[in-house]
Amino acid sequence: MVGLQNLSLSELVQMMVDLGADQVFAKILAPNDNSKNQPYLAKGDLSVLNVFPVGSFVESRDGKTPTFKTPFPLYWVTPDGQLERAPGSQLIVYPKYPEVRLSGFLRGTNSGPNALMSSRQPGRVMMLASTPDGRVLGIVLHPGSAAATELSARSEEFEKQGVLFAIPVAGWSTSRKRLLDLLGRVHRKGWTDSVRLTSAGLVPCVGTNCGGCTLEALMGIASNSAPGPDFDGWEIKGHHTRGFSRPATGQVTLMTPAPTGGLYKQDPVKFVHTFGYPHKGNRDRTNFSSPHRVGVRNRHTGLTPKLEGFDVASGRIVEFGGRLVLTNDAGFEAATWDFPALMEKWTHKHAKAAFVPYMSRTEPDRQYAYGPMIKLGEGTDFLRFLRQLALGHVAYDPGIWIAGGKIGRARSQFRVAARYVPELYHSVCEAPVG
Repeated sequence: MVGLQNLSLSELVQMMVDLGADQVFAKILAPNDNSKNQPYLAKGDLSVLNVFPVGSFVESRDGKTPTFKTPFPLYWVTPDGQLERAPGSQLIVYPKYPEVRLSGFLRGTNSGPNALMSSRQPGRVMMLASTPDGRVLGIVLHPGSAAATELSARSEEFEKQGVLFAIPVAGWSTSRKRLLDLLGRVHRKGWTDSVRLTSAGLVPCVGTNCGGCTLEALMGIASNSAPGPDFDGWEIKGHHTRGFSRPATGQVTLMTPAPTGGLYKQDPVKFVHTFGYPHKGNRDRTNFSSPHRVGVRNRHTGLTPKLEGFDVASGRIVEFGGRLVLTNDAGFEAATWDFPALMEKWTHKHAKAAFVPYMSRTEPDRQYAYGPMIKLGEGTDFLRFLRQLALGHVAYDPGIWIAGGKIGRARSQFRVAARYVPELYHSVCEAPVG
């Protein structure tokens, strides 16, 4: 078999595709990108966390400022085309700078690129490819290898993802086209009855989130709360509008993470009894809802959200134990969300997102129609989410209620006005559906 160092760039990409990859990236390594100093995969933002599959985040207090660590499912491609797991591999997130570094990638391996990654030679190349089943395949190339020489010569041809080059893969670049074609078919259906897709098939949908449920059903996406993207790597977000030619005015649900602490975590029913309010027309039901914005006391619940550990001026996490806290006037913690849990939820769903406008009507029946133009957001990071949360553009907007001493619905959603969607992404563009 021809050695990895002798293969062309396209041959290496095809090898990774044959091993299951659907996205391939490369970085030309600097002298400091080695096993001692940890090569950085992102510098200036944290968007790489949305590109590769990662695990849960844990805050580390080893240094003077907070860092976060997450397992990185790295498998080195061996010279004979096999895969070897790098069990100690992890990503270390430094939100102060911000940057993301790769650590532990040689620990516990027999066939890893020890010599190359212990070197300070400039011009080495690291190739990383993600697979749909949640693995990352890795190859490191000598500066004089065929593929490294080719990448250096053709670097201006490739799109950048932060410090990484995105290397085209057959079929990968068509995910946008597949999405737009499908949304084109949805648009041409016109007014459609309110439905959602379950394991039993299509069923009527009744509720405030049926615009999104109907859209997902028409796309063949079952209603669920799965942590990953909805369609072909894209998270699908519907938002209401009064006319497709008008600027977007509706609210967009971003994610629905349950609190990780406070009274809600201990006893959700007691939480709603304590801070909720009676439902109009049904005295047996108690609601906990309406938007809660950082620094503003909610008049319905008496709770004020506070964002701890984040500095809005610098856009950085600056303190250990960062979290979002809902407190009453006496400072009692009704609900909390720690930053690692929020980061994990945001990272798993928002690498690429499609924002689809819809109109609604109730006569003759509740129906929805979906627009001919959508917004596509690409490249985001958790710090952007925290900034919009701190500014009040993203709100905690729950839909929780209890009846008969039991939770009837528990939806802890974070929402943003459609006009602020561009603030969450590095790139937002409008595109016509197919």
